[in-house]
Amino acid sequence: SVTAGMLDACAKIYSVSVDTVHADAYKVFAGLDKDSAPAKGLDSPGEEDSSAPEA
Repeated sequence: SVTAGMLDACAKIYSVSVDTVHADAYKVFAGLDKDSAPAKGLDSPGEEDSSAPEA
């Protein structure tokens, strides 16, 4: 009886955690879709090194 109640409580807690992670993942994916175009004027550090003239 106690074990069944504990197992039920653990299953509910786990399902809430999984649902939260699922919802957060979709929020991140939706944000990635909106910000897929890079902003102008922002250079990555790798680009600064490659644009330096070679001697």
